[in-house]
Amino acid sequence: MNKTTAMLLGGAAALALTLSACSSSNPTGTPSTTGTGSSFSNTNAKAYADLKTGGTINVSIGEFTPQKNQFQADGTTDTWTFWDWYNAELIKFKPNGDTNINPNYLTSAKADTVNGKTVVTYEVNPKAQFNDGTPIDIKAFQNTWKQNNGSDKAYNANSTDGWNKIESVEQGKDAREIVVTFVGPWPWWGGLFNTLQHPACNTPECYNTGYLGTDLKSAHPEWGAGPYKLDTFDANAGTATFVKNDKWWGDPGKLDKITMVQREATAAVNAFVNGETDWVGATSADILTQVKSVPGTETRQGANVANYMLQLNGKSATLSDAKVRQAIMTGFDRSKIAQVQFQGLNYTEPLPGSLLLFSYQPGYVDNFSKAVPKVDVAAAKKLLEDAGYTLGSDGYYAKGGKQLAVGLTIFNDLPATKARAQVTQSELKNIGINVTIVQKASADFSTIMSKGDWEMNISGFASSDPYGVAYTCQIWCSPEDDNYSGLNKSGLGTVELDKKIHDMEALPTAEEQIKAANDIEVAEFQQFGLMPLFNGPVIYQVKSSLANVGSAVFAGKSSAVGDFRENIGYMA
Repeated sequence: MNKTTAMLLGGAAALALTLSACSSSNPTGTPSTTGTGSSFSNTNAKAYADLKTGGTINVSIGEFTPQKNQFQADGTTDTWTFWDWYNAELIKFKPNGDTNINPNYLTSAKADTVNGKTVVTYEVNPKAQFNDGTPIDIKAFQNTWKQNNGSDKAYNANSTDGWNKIESVEQGKDAREIVVTFVGPWPWWGGLFNTLQHPACNTPECYNTGYLGTDLKSAHPEWGAGPYKLDTFDANAGTATFVKNDKWWGDPGKLDKITMVQREATAAVNAFVNGETDWVGATSADILTQVKSVPGTETRQGANVANYMLQLNGKSATLSDAKVRQAIMTGFDRSKIAQVQFQGLNYTEPLPGSLLLFSYQPGYVDNFSKAVPKVDVAAAKKLLEDAGYTLGSDGYYAKGGKQLAVGLTIFNDLPATKARAQVTQSELKNIGINVTIVQKASADFSTIMSKGDWEMNISGFASSDPYGVAYTCQIWCSPEDDNYSGLNKSGLGTVELDKKIHDMEALPTAEEQIKAANDIEVAEFQQFGLMPLFNGPVIYQVKSSLANVGSAVFAGKSSAVGDFRENIGYMA
């Protein structure tokens, strides 16, 4: 389970919420299309046998993050993207969220209920090993669990959800049979062990800092596994390459080489137009206009698995006042952000109301509208006046001679990003708040967010599976909670709500947990730290001959890669 990370998506800096699930059932159901003008998924899906052997793909990445351990709290979706090309992928998901177990790693994964407890048995392929020859067995599973279950606070985990519900990880008939027993029922068990931490990285120092650095050694290719190995890496130069792995025991990767180059968003678009890359995200009309006519490419559009939001830093001096935060959310017509975002895309959707489930999933409830029922500029101004602010002749509120001003940090120079910022500036001017736009580079995103050096930003949580309720704590738990993940950078929440979340986690069925989580989320929205803005479609412009790449919904893990890495390639 890995639901907390950061990413740059469609020009919007976004925190990523990874919901990884592998289950024989799908209690949240099969999604259908979200909004209009969008097919559910589009990756040019092809079977392994239908792909030709050979070829190179060239891709852009927003940042080679300082933290390259995808389990650690400072990682981002760029961390995932980099990690997944050269580390073990035991389980992915189909676009609708159904389990997709990689038989090269697992011959089976099965859940049973024993004395009221969920017990999962994993059978590991006897050939499976890390690149240094270490077998993938009980030691890797135990190491991964112990580092992420929250029992040792020295491990700065991006999520303890689910890991902290495990009672034991024990050997079965041999070291390749792993029996995982939970403390009680846990319907979301599939969100765990989708990838593994190498047994050699078994200290807090290694976990937190062992993957820091800018050279090949810092990325630990010897601890990887899979059809491709990391061949070269230089974060300072902004480049990495992956080649076929001679240690791989499974179906050979179809590609000869993958090249990855760090580019700002505008540069990534230009690189695609110039034929230097093989796909690019196109989530705004201006980008789509630039890329859709590139010869030999096609548009692949589908449902998104991300929630974008206005995020307020409750630890900043100005926004520490709950009335100011409430005023912002009461007076902000968020539909105008969606209008800007979707202009020219032939797409509409209802305003999102939850960060737990998407509107196309059973159990979804518009919880935000229960916390903020409508846009009301007069009520927003009243809240500011109740907080001691007085409206000045310049149209802005002030208190103690200091103007009510807030910085909105953006992380690239794309027109869509600037447009969202300008809408935010205009909307808050209507209620007497002066918004200053603070421009930063995309490569600084993870550092700035981790340090809390911002007041407002438009960011998002991206999901890789349909089991959002399993990660309620990861999204909503307060910094005071032992399981605080750092995903919700607002720094808000209460110990009382934390307790309700943990009581919810003990309920026996997915349906009961979903109902309780929706009630909790209403109260969490009333902390006024996160305001959902849009989900949107996800659009990629992709080389037409490339298969299993595009808008992959839950199969993509917030990327364009919609299948296991060995299944990515060109049509024969």
